[in-house]
Amino acid sequence: MENKICRIEELTPFTFMLSVLVVIIHNSTSAYFDYGDSMDTFLVHYFIHDLIPLLTSCAVPCFFIISSFLFFRNYTDGMACSKLHSRLKTLVVPYLIWNTYGLLVAMAFHLPMVCGLSDDKSNPYDISMILQGIFLFRYSPFWFVFALIIYNLFCAVVYAILKKSILFLVLWGILYCVLGNNHFEHPFTDVGYVCEVFNVTSVLYYLVGAYLGVKFPNIFVRSFNSGKMYGAAVVFGGISFYQLLSGMDCSSFWFPLFTIVKCFALWVMLRRFCGKMPKYWWLNISFFVYAVHGGVQKVICTIVRLLICKVFPIKALDEMVCWMISVSFTIVFIIFVAKIWKKYSCKSFAFCTGGRT
Repeated sequence: MENKICRIEELTPFTFMLSVLVVIIHNSTSAYFDYGDSMDTFLVHYFIHDLIPLLTSCAVPCFFIISSFLFFRNYTDGMACSKLHSRLKTLVVPYLIWNTYGLLVAMAFHLPMVCGLSDDKSNPYDISMILQGIFLFRYSPFWFVFALIIYNLFCAVVYAILKKSILFLVLWGILYCVLGNNHFEHPFTDVGYVCEVFNVTSVLYYLVGAYLGVKFPNIFVRSFNSGKMYGAAVVFGGISFYQLLSGMDCSSFWFPLFTIVKCFALWVMLRRFCGKMPKYWWLNISFFVYAVHGGVQKVICTIVRLLICKVFPIKALDEMVCWMISVSFTIVFIIFVAKIWKKYSCKSFAFCTGGRT
């Protein structure tokens, strides 16, 4: 049996904010803009393609840290089987369901009447693509869940190492040196698309969350005063500004370490705000937003693309408006779908989202 431990309510709105950042990351509307050479178009391009990625790049690492933290927060010896069994419902089943959803969306976009709107050149009707779509997130953003499933399988080994802090820190440092230089041989080199999206450095974020869960199980309960909030904002902005000026990207050796610092800075910045937010029902659907945003966003971005390319040309500021509208409409539409679904079949919604209601 798992030990019962208090729920950290502030994490609910925080994870919803992270899911919104993921939607922003995957918004492809800007790819269809003709930026030209004017200063206005340059600033729009700079904001969307350079600044926004720096501000949103810590979203998925935050998910890794939080998921691992919650997994190990009440972990004790002998709990591996019960923990893994519980993750069948919360991770494996939703993973297969939403991978299938992504596959169906890809199939729809390869139908003759709309096939020209898709940038994906694979054939989702091929049996190998179907199997990859269902089991290897070929057509979904669920590499994150896939990684969690794999990492959780080694929970007993991880916990044994975590109990000895010095040993863990030494091994984590060695692993960082191996993975941080990006010369590590990718475990999925035979499956090109997986290699492109599966970030092996995610294990570093996972282990950080695991360490915090075992050694500091109440770290996310702690509140922060205004001074620390502003200090965290300075740290977050300073690191982002440095990354922008230096041209640092995910291939840099120091990128994972800076990302970890930014994750905690973001939490300290938003902790008080999350604690004061009303308990809106839609704050609990962050997993659903993450799961369906790819298909919804593809449709919305396709509509925007058609409007931009076929109906009327637009200028830089209008392009920014379209970019913001596509993100906002994606979130609003997903919330609307969740509301209707939960109204008529709350049990099926809970089943498809791993009990997250």
